[in-house]
Amino acid sequence: MIPKVKHESISDKLVEIKGLKSQSPLVEKMIDVLLLPKGTTMITCDQMPMKGYALRIDESVHIDYNKESDLFYGLITLKNYLGKSIASRVIEDYPDYKYRGLMLDVARHFYDIEELYKIVDICSELKMNKFHIHLTDDQGWRFESKKFPKLHLHGSYRPNTKRRFKTYNTPVSGYYSQSDLRDLVIYAKERFVEIIPEIDLPGHMMAGISSYPQWSCEKNPVAVSNRFGIFDTILCAGSQKTMNDMFTLVDEVIDVFNCRSIHIGCDEAPLKKWATCQTCQTYMKEKGLVSSKDLFLDFIERIKSHVRKKDVEVIIWNDPLKHGRIEDVTVQHWMNRKITMENGRSNPLIISDFFHHYFDYPIYMTPLKKTYDKVLDHPNIIGIEGCLWTEHMPTINKVHDMMFPRIYAISELAWGGGDYEDFEERVKSLGSYDVGKSGLVSTVKSLFYMVSTVSVNDIFNSLK
Repeated sequence: MIPKVKHESISDKLVEIKGLKSQSPLVEKMIDVLLLPKGTTMITCDQMPMKGYALRIDESVHIDYNKESDLFYGLITLKNYLGKSIASRVIEDYPDYKYRGLMLDVARHFYDIEELYKIVDICSELKMNKFHIHLTDDQGWRFESKKFPKLHLHGSYRPNTKRRFKTYNTPVSGYYSQSDLRDLVIYAKERFVEIIPEIDLPGHMMAGISSYPQWSCEKNPVAVSNRFGIFDTILCAGSQKTMNDMFTLVDEVIDVFNCRSIHIGCDEAPLKKWATCQTCQTYMKEKGLVSSKDLFLDFIERIKSHVRKKDVEVIIWNDPLKHGRIEDVTVQHWMNRKITMENGRSNPLIISDFFHHYFDYPIYMTPLKKTYDKVLDHPNIIGIEGCLWTEHMPTINKVHDMMFPRIYAISELAWGGGDYEDFEERVKSLGSYDVGKSGLVSTVKSLFYMVSTVSVNDIFNSLK
């Protein structure tokens, strides 16, 4: 189900288009990429100084477009009419936001590279142009690093998974080779999907520090975590050697993904180790930094300044905004709307609100209607992103179960939104999707779910 178009003018004339042909090599390539049927209906196009695309469907098809991606989206719209007897029409359409994304956490559970291709296809078909891959976390490292090979050789494996009340003894392992990732990037680019890699720093680094203990403040060996939550183990931000290694690492990621943006996480990072680390304290004294909060902002600034030399932008989760303003970074909001609005008003903002846009919670906890809500009235919103954190998604089938139908809401919200009741009716017409609903029963079920899966300590830490 593609996002609803902005404007549509329909005539009384009936036409049926079964297959396409074009004299434009660009259109022919897109027809092949989208697997559109070949046939006798001529499709022409013109590049115009306009917003989005205008699609005319008659005995022939014509698309006026601004960027090549707009032409592609026009063909996706056309795809939904092929092989049907429809009224001749003119469609004018464009996206409201330039960032329309889906995030998949592959660190907590690993999925074969073929599954990432399928998710690129899903994003493309829904006119979503960003696929954000959360590659590293405490429970696993999924990026092949030729500079630091222990990261994937050691950090990609955990022997079991402990949840609050049960241990699952199935090992979790796997990483993506640089060759596989480069090929995925090329495939996604042909479908106008940009891959946004995330390497989570300076916290959520148990898998990384397990591989290279010298990166931490204490330098002690730790294990790749087999449980979920928030951990005190953190990179040593006062060590120039650690920082140099982080520069090398992000350079490697940028090279493999050929990306213009890199996500460096910066969420849920307890800072108490820095307060007792002599290396951090010495660095803070040299730089005139008063507190660990200042050191955190300085850490982000150093990474940002380094990648800016490569003409690459930094994206961070909004957590560090509680410590102060951070200029010239894109902020991804997930929790604590107050700090986003107070300290992030000047930042480009991606909305991924925990209570609305996280797909890892059951539909009774986050009903479809909640997902179809932008949430914040921020002056610099550049987009919306749905997030699939996979602590409780050991299989790709579970990922798909949790993704649909809420991904339809994200794609339409980011494209332009509209009337929710109309949207829900279109979703229901696709099949037996549960759209969820708010109420006392849902609230009680949600409380039981949170108690059974998330520790009180982690809930407290995430709200700090």
